[in-house]
Amino acid sequence: MMKEITISPERIQAMREEALAERPAVEAGLRRADKAAEEPTYSGWLRRQIHTHPEVSFPLLQEAAGITKIEMIDFLEGLGTLTTSQADAICGALGIVPAGAEKVA
Repeated sequence: MMKEITISPERIQAMREEALAERPAVEAGLRRADKAAEEPTYSGWLRRQIHTHPEVSFPLLQEAAGITKIEMIDFLEGLGTLTTSQADAICGALGIVPAGAEKVA
């Protein structure tokens, strides 16, 4: 039998206020991520691939690349970079091969 959990109206209000306070920062991060995905670079291409494969979770991609949640967020927002091996690991987890990579042996 599951234990019943109750949350007071005051706690619900406090959680709501916390979420509303965080909203501008979250929205700014989403705008940065959209702009970074538009870059005409390999990193921009990889960001677009990540965004178009929603069935693959961020934790799985982080684990494959050996990076933290913050490092993943920084990359997606264009604030951080990945090593070539990290980018290759993410591509592998997404099941994609970058154009031309199949020619490298």
